[in-house]
Amino acid sequence: MTETFAGVYVRNVHQQNFIALIHTITATTATRTVLPYVSEQGRPDFLLYAWQFAAGLYSISSPKTSSQRMLSEPLKKEELIARAVDVNEEHAIKFTEACLREFALQPKVVYLQAAQDAVSRIGSKL
Repeated sequence: MTETFAGVYVRNVHQQNFIALIHTITATTATRTVLPYVSEQGRPDFLLYAWQFAAGLYSISSPKTSSQRMLSEPLKKEELIARAVDVNEEHAIKFTEACLREFALQPKVVYLQAAQDAVSRIGSKL
């Protein structure tokens, strides 16, 4: 789920929707964190509702068409952390942490691209 919505972020982000798309990833990473504490019987519904939440945010905040945005080579982990801390805004820090946590589990460049883009957008709004 997290990889899917990181890809959604990278393909569909623009200045008006990036905070909503940030939440598609932070919500699904939170789902992974809480899942071990959900009963076996409750897990299917829990996962379904997490998917519905993220998909719902995407459906109301993304353009009709998507385009793969070409990002430069993503920054290294330490540089992403430093930039998020320098921006000093909760979404930048929370999103960078979530993307780096997921990257540690599945080293897909899309997590680094999403974090770099979001921190840059947040920093430019301040």
